[in-house]
Amino acid sequence: MNDFKARPYEPLEKDHPLVGDLCKLCNQPLLIGQRPSLVIDVDKYLNPDMLEEKEKMLANKVHNAQAAVVHWTCILLYDLPRQKEI
Repeated sequence: MNDFKARPYEPLEKDHPLVGDLCKLCNQPLLIGQRPSLVIDVDKYLNPDMLEEKEKMLANKVHNAQAAVVHWTCILLYDLPRQKEI
């Protein structure tokens, strides 16, 4: 079982390359001042080219992570696994 825990990153600044990208959970754009986070992008593991990495992940071995950017508020809304806030 993968024990990945999401965490919030710093709020996006106006020149950040993620501004305008769509959140993979709510499909709304990431805006200036919002805090992004990462979740495992399961769709990428369905790609046949990723089979070896998927097997490593399922075996809890070191692998190339495939992640999707989401709003931190979506992590909270969907109650996804996350690190404890300090």
